[in-house]
Amino acid sequence: MTDLIRPDEGVRVRGLRRVEFEQMVAQGMFEGEPIELLGGELVEMSPQGSPHGWAITRLNAMLAPLMSRGLEVRIQLPLAVDDVSLPQPDVAVTDVTTPSAHPLVAHVAIEVSVTSQRLDLVHKAPRYAAAGVPLYVVLDMAGARAVVHTDPAPEGYTTIEELGPDDTLEVMGEPIDLALLLSDRWRPDGTRITD
Repeated sequence: MTDLIRPDEGVRVRGLRRVEFEQMVAQGMFEGEPIELLGGELVEMSPQGSPHGWAITRLNAMLAPLMSRGLEVRIQLPLAVDDVSLPQPDVAVTDVTTPSAHPLVAHVAIEVSVTSQRLDLVHKAPRYAAAGVPLYVVLDMAGARAVVHTDPAPEGYTTIEELGPDDTLEVMGEPIDLALLLSDRWRPDGTRITD
């Protein structure tokens, strides 16, 4: 992608709308390209290494029982959070959806971050907050920490807490009640995972 025209040069740049992006995807454009729509821009996603996949698999196994409560555990599937964004959180817990539309909000969105910390913490967090996602967690695999975002507001999350590998992330209340021991997100011996 080239930066021939920048908005700071006084030129208006029109971003891509979510509905346009979805139409392009339906027509087969971007096939095989790992991209997400964020703020009207197409963002290339990093290839997944084994630590990333390992963490997502563990999270899926831990959250799967929520499906018996009438919820969906979605793995790397889109959330239609606003008119110009269609992020694909690594894991999201949503109400049951229909085949005709992506869910607009999730009860929980989780991003597993090995090299994408800035994207997940700076660019995705405000979009999830504005959409009203009550719990957004970034599992920073390289830093062996979880950055937990709660209390969403239109301008961003008002509560952000950092947890270490010996902490437990507790989510209590309807419709979700769970406790994740964060050391389970890293190797069983507690060492950090890096690509």
